[in-house]
Amino acid sequence: MFVRAGGEWRQRTTLTPAVGHGRDDEDYVGSSVALDGTTALLGAWGDDDPTGFYGGAAYAFERVDGDWIPETRLAASDGDRTDVFGSDVALWSDRALVGAEHDEDPNGEDAGSAYLFGRDEAGEWRQTAKLVPADADPTDLFGTSVALSARRGFVGAIYGETEDGNTDAGSVSVFSV
Repeated sequence: MFVRAGGEWRQRTTLTPAVGHGRDDEDYVGSSVALDGTTALLGAWGDDDPTGFYGGAAYAFERVDGDWIPETRLAASDGDRTDVFGSDVALWSDRALVGAEHDEDPNGEDAGSAYLFGRDEAGEWRQTAKLVPADADPTDLFGTSVALSARRGFVGAIYGETEDGNTDAGSVSVFSV
């Protein structure tokens, strides 16, 4: 994290997952990053706890009195090894959207998915939905990119088929959230 003071950018701190979250080599923490207000979300698609090799995770941080405090670790409720959960992350207020571009459930190997999380009144993050397109195919890599607004979730599939039948052209699905 950097802050601007007196016209210069200075490093304030480095965000790393809390001790006890199984930090390992090749977790790739920070491979995707989102920031909204006082919340930061870091993708870690290589994280192997608890789902196995490249299962992935995302880490939420909260800024309190100028310091960034590790808040929690997000993981897919149905996560498997090589899902690459955390391939991209997005934040909007108390909601997070996390891509898992290699998830094979329910549409086949590398079809991909995205997971929506919400922060409840007690401040706890909970998975509220798993997003998959109705027309998903194996190898779409749905979840490669994600974006979130007040009412919509956008999920990119770099090998998705277009409406006119062009395969591997890429597509973006829009969901009401």
